[in-house]
Amino acid sequence: MAGLDYNALVEMIRNNIADVMTDPFYDGYDIEVTNEMQFLEKKEGYRNRIYIVVKFAPATTFFGQTVLSFTVTAISEHNHCFVCQKLLSDYAQKYNLEQADYIQQIYETPSVILNFNEVYEGFAAVMAMSGTFVIAKDIARISFEYIYTDEDGNEQPPETVNAITNYCQFNNDVDSQAFYGTHDIADSIARIGSFSCGLSTYLFNNSQLIKDCLKLVQLAQKDATPLANIDKKFKIVVHFGDMLAMTVDMKLISFNSEGSLGDLPIVSISFAK
Repeated sequence: MAGLDYNALVEMIRNNIADVMTDPFYDGYDIEVTNEMQFLEKKEGYRNRIYIVVKFAPATTFFGQTVLSFTVTAISEHNHCFVCQKLLSDYAQKYNLEQADYIQQIYETPSVILNFNEVYEGFAAVMAMSGTFVIAKDIARISFEYIYTDEDGNEQPPETVNAITNYCQFNNDVDSQAFYGTHDIADSIARIGSFSCGLSTYLFNNSQLIKDCLKLVQLAQKDATPLANIDKKFKIVVHFGDMLAMTVDMKLISFNSEGSLGDLPIVSISFAK
């Protein structure tokens, strides 16, 4: 586990929490974040300060990645805990599954461990939140963005597609018979190349990609004229980590949805060049 910098990870958590606290709701409150190996002598406690300690569990090293679990323990502001609870909840919702350089962050929502703890001249609650860092310095992750235009024809900023699973596939149709009968050994000649990609995601009602796909799926007509051209081009940006970002005009090939009682509906979308 050489190169695993715990202090840098604590600093990242501190910066993330500080970013959440830019919300005016947290005006008048501050934080102090340390790891479990730091011992601070406190002569007084500030009523509106939230003290946070990060405790790391043993890491598991796989081929190409390290999985490190940890617990964020917080001592709330004095005499109530709703600010601390909201802070940790907002943090988990904002940064869960977020990618920071080569680190993927996974968080659970916080829970109250203890209440009515006497701290200096007041009472505070102890709250805990579990998290996991998936650290992969040499692994490039595949991600998708969708570039679309609004009703006025203006191109909008790329929409990040939150995929559960994804794939990319390149096929090259070769012909090895071009010189059959004239050479004992013949090299294959590439004839047709094709590129396709696809993803599975939840049926988000705010996804522009899903909305545009549904316009084609419904095959709607008005006065016997189709409202959407099934030959529509979708401008998809495929990222292979930092190695390559390719923008491709693609056609919708398939759109499959699946849902069951108690589960969120999932759609699988495939495109081809």
